Amino acid sequence: MNPKGTFQAIAAPLILRDGDPAPFKTAAAIALRQAAGALEQLLGAPVRCEEPRLGQPDALPASGTAAHSDAATLLSLQILGDLPGSFSVVLSAASTRRILELLLHEPAAPKHPLSELELSALQEVGNILGSACLNALGEALHLPLLPSPPVLRQGEAGALVAVALGEAPAAAAAVILEARVLIDGESCPGSIYLAPKAASWQVVPGAGAAN
Repeated sequence: MNPKGTFQAIAAPLILRDGDPAPFKTAAAIALRQAAGALEQLLGAPVRCEEPRLGQPDALPASGTAAHSDAATLLSLQILGDLPGSFSVVLSAASTRRILELLLHEPAAPKHPLSELELSALQEVGNILGSACLNALGEALHLPLLPSPPVLRQGEAGALVAVALGEAPAAAAAVILEARVLIDGESCPGSIYLAPKAASWQVVPGAGAAN
């Protein structure tokens, strides 16, 4: 899985037509670092989150244009509170296996249906990442934010990214943020996507109408 390749349209920070995304990006970068730290404590292994990138929803590729056949896992949840939207994590197959090995202390089979224990472990990863990120983001923006319970899906990486982005369609999303995350080394990548809804964008400090 190549997380950067699955998000081809967002290559550089963009200014929104109706607001400035800089305050959100700054706060999100801090929040994502805290989320990575929380997951690192849970796993007992290094977790690094790269600098996030921002893009406009209408610049995103249509479903299937960034398709990758690699197997992956999607953990998606809704952002509840004063800045509603979606929070999604797409993990490569290698990342999924490594997380299960670290949490369950036993080798994970390369290909097999997930057991109830494995499903629960991965959902806990979604809870940890979502809660830590949204707590820190809410503190930085002075907004109450809560995560919904995570929904887990598995399939081809490109299709799962399309699902993650499809949960924040262009008409509803103000901005899409993507950050690459590395779990226990470069060989275990994933991506995190944050997408606040356009209707709530004005509550972000500094995200007023553009000149």
